[in-house]
Amino acid sequence: MKLKEFNAKSINHHLHHPHHHEWYVNSISREKLAEFNQFVQTLPASMSFQQAWRHYPFTTFFHNCRETPQDIKELFEKAKVQPDCRY
Repeated sequence: MKLKEFNAKSINHHLHHPHHHEWYVNSISREKLAEFNQFVQTLPASMSFQQAWRHYPFTTFFHNCRETPQDIKELFEKAKVQPDCRY
């Protein structure tokens, strides 16, 4: 199975089984969430969550966190519409 196919099946599985990662008790830290938001804002505006999920390592932000792929997608969409705080 190609990596692209694996990632597509993985995200679809997690989106349809949201309680798959219940054993993780910690939510993403404020610092990591701020880093994630900054990272998302560096991506092209036209990039979808699915494209970003396939091409970038979101696990660096959400490693051992209880957020599901659906939660991460919602955070991604919120980060895309936040005003850029960089000067």
